[in-house]
Amino acid sequence: MPNTVLVLRDGADHHDLARIAGISPARIASSDAIGDAEPPPLLYFPLLGMAIASGDYGDPERIPDDGPVLAVARERTYQLAETTPTAKPFFVDSPGATWGLAATGAIASHCTGKGATVAVLDTGFDAAHSDFANREILTRSFVRGEDVSDRNGHGTHCAGTACGGSDPSGRRYGVAPGAALLAGKIFPVGGFATDTTILGGIEWALQCGAQVISLSLGSRSFPGQHYHAPYETVGRRALDLGCVIVAAAGNDSHRPEFVAPVASPADSPSILAVAALDIQLEVAPFSNGAVNLEGGKIDVAAPGVLVYSSLPGNAHGLMSGTSQATPHVAGLLPYG
Repeated sequence: MPNTVLVLRDGADHHDLARIAGISPARIASSDAIGDAEPPPLLYFPLLGMAIASGDYGDPERIPDDGPVLAVARERTYQLAETTPTAKPFFVDSPGATWGLAATGAIASHCTGKGATVAVLDTGFDAAHSDFANREILTRSFVRGEDVSDRNGHGTHCAGTACGGSDPSGRRYGVAPGAALLAGKIFPVGGFATDTTILGGIEWALQCGAQVISLSLGSRSFPGQHYHAPYETVGRRALDLGCVIVAAAGNDSHRPEFVAPVASPADSPSILAVAALDIQLEVAPFSNGAVNLEGGKIDVAAPGVLVYSSLPGNAHGLMSGTSQATPHVAGLLPYG
């Protein structure tokens, strides 16, 4: 049986979970147990007010309607919100800054994000990248058997866009180079993130005092589909703690012929959904849109085509997708 996400009622705790599961509270593990060889029957996220139940422990038939559990949802998998389109130039990278920094006005601002903490939860991070030397960075892997190193490149690229600095030539590509960075690995090498790793990363980021959490990922939504209930609770509880979650709208569209609904978790009303703009400041052909009425709207659009940023091994390169638009917004939020 797949894992189950249990959304707790406000005020419920691990003792309530233990009671409905019929186990000792000592057998309920915290998010620190993510990645252990043997998954516990219940993983508890106290700040988020939810838990991941394995096997029969998440069977809805054993959970009373009037108990501490508000909602039950099967755990989903998520893919990176990345693609590789082309576009005709309007904004272009200059020797001093990327086109995204010019288009958003970040390069002209005196603000740097100093004093803020931004979390990027992704495929990991190259902590040895020379562009990030002498920076305030905390890393953590939520993937069983893997350290935080980034063998995909997507996580280092997104972290660079949100909080990186400049490359050796002096071209700046990071929106908030003064912000403290939390880099969490929630994608295994060659695999998919799950609610377990995503929720674990969000819980950790909140524990570390993040003001912004960037999620360049998504699980495809379909017309008429309701948003995934756990993330509306997560988004609301993060806001209560002074943190904004931003997420990629998804890359399933083929504009103008077809516009796909905003992906999960970006379709949750309490999470900012980010669409992608090309270098002509037009909506990128792949970028998802506001198809589903309840939730599922686009909150903001940002540069997401041919975005230059850091890559593992002291390298740099271009990527496109709502994945690349999302960290632009994550880096801009501390400016406010």
